[in-house]
Amino acid sequence: MLKVSKYSIAVEDRDKIIVFNTLTSSVIRMDKDVYYHVFVLNEIPDDDTCKILVDMGYLVDESLNEDFRLMMYRRKYIYADRGLTSAVIAVTTECNARCYYCYENGIKREPMDTETVDGIIDFLDKNSKSRKLVVQWFGGEPLCAVNIIDRIAIGLKQRGIELSSLITTNGFHINQEILYKAKTIWNIKRFQIPLDALGKEYNRIKNYVNVNSQDNPFNLIIKNIHLILDEGFHVNIRTNFNPENIEPTRDVLNFLATEFKGEKKFFAYPEPITGIGMPSVVDTNFTGQIHPYLDLLLEARKLGFLCPTLLMEDNYLEGGEALSGIKLNSRPTGCYATLRNTIAIDSKGVLYKCHRLLGRGNKYSCGDVFKGIVYNDNYKKFCDDTPCYKECDKCALMPLCHGGCKVKKELYGGHNACIAIKSIVKDLIRVYAQEINK
Repeated sequence: MLKVSKYSIAVEDRDKIIVFNTLTSSVIRMDKDVYYHVFVLNEIPDDDTCKILVDMGYLVDESLNEDFRLMMYRRKYIYADRGLTSAVIAVTTECNARCYYCYENGIKREPMDTETVDGIIDFLDKNSKSRKLVVQWFGGEPLCAVNIIDRIAIGLKQRGIELSSLITTNGFHINQEILYKAKTIWNIKRFQIPLDALGKEYNRIKNYVNVNSQDNPFNLIIKNIHLILDEGFHVNIRTNFNPENIEPTRDVLNFLATEFKGEKKFFAYPEPITGIGMPSVVDTNFTGQIHPYLDLLLEARKLGFLCPTLLMEDNYLEGGEALSGIKLNSRPTGCYATLRNTIAIDSKGVLYKCHRLLGRGNKYSCGDVFKGIVYNDNYKKFCDDTPCYKECDKCALMPLCHGGCKVKKELYGGHNACIAIKSIVKDLIRVYAQEINK
C-alpha cells in the first residue's frame, strides 16, 4: 500500500493544481479532480501514473516513517568522520564600518596575535584528514588584517594542505595588491560583499570610520567590485533589507543589474535582516498587497538574478539555478554548523559551531585551537538534530531547513529560526513552475 508523502505542498494555479515535493524537488501540474482523488482521497491511480508519482516522491510506502528516513539522511552528513574540511576564520574583530544591524556589535575590536595564528595552523593541520580545506575569511573586516590571512594561508600550504577560500568583505580595502594575494596566496574563489543601499544612504548605513567628508565610499566599492571581476573572481552581492522598507533594496538590485550587465561571474540576492527589534519575515503580518520578501525575490527574478543567464557561468549556483535562487532546494542539513567537519574560529582562537557566535566567549564556545574541540553542550546543541520547534515535524519544509537555525532562535527568539520563505512558499512554488515551463 502507498500513501501521500508528507513533504508534498499543493498550490492552486488557475484551473490546475501544482504539487511540489520539498524532499525530491519534484514539481507536477495536474487537473484538480486528479489531485483530489490521489492526494486527498488517497486513491491509487493506474500503474503508469502510480510509478511516476512514486519515482517523483509523491507516493511512498505506507509503512515508511518519513521523519526517521530524513533523520538518517541528515545524520549521514552530520556525523561523517572526514576530519575538518571547512573553517570560518575571523582574522580580526576590527572593522572600518559601523553597520547598525551587525550581529558583532558589542564584541571587543581587536586583531589576532601571532601565537593564535600559529595555533590555528597547528589545529587545522592536526584535524585535516583529507589535506583539502575550504576557509572563509571573516571578521570584523578581514582585509583589516591582510598579514594574518597571509600567514595562515602560507602556513597551511607549508603543511601540505590544499587551500581554497572565500572572503566576506565590505570591499573598501580592495586594490591590485590585495587581488594578487587573493589569487596567488589565498586561492580565493569568491568574494561576498554586502550592499544595502545606494549613494549617500549606503554611506550612512556603513558609517565608515576615518573617511574624509569629501570621499564617497559607495563609488569606491562599485569601482572595487569591477576590479575584482576584471581579475576573474566570482562576486556575490548580499543586499540586506528591512522588511518594513524594501525600496532601497529594490533600487540596489536594479542598479546592479544595469551596472554589471553581462558579467558572468556576478550574482546578487536580497536577504532579510535578522536582529533584536527587527521585524521578522516569518512572524510579522505585513499589510501590503504582496509580502516584502516575495516582492524582492520577484524583482530579482525579473532582473535575471534568480535563474541567471547573462550572470551565470557553468551552473555556478549548486543545483538547479531557479531552485537555489528562491531557496526551494532540498539540502542534507539545515546549515554548515551542524556538521562535524566544519568549525568557526574567532580572533582569540576560540572555537564555535557558528560564525554568528564568534567572540561571545564561554557561553557559546566549544574549545580553542590550543586544547582542541570540546564536545560540550554548546557543540552538542548543533550536532543534535532535534528541531527548534515542536511543530517542525508536521511542517512540509523540513527537507529545506531541517528544523531551523538554532542560533537565530537563541539570539532573536520568535520564529526567526524558521526558513525565511516559510510565509511565501506557495507563491515561490508558482514562480518555480513558471521558470521550468520556459
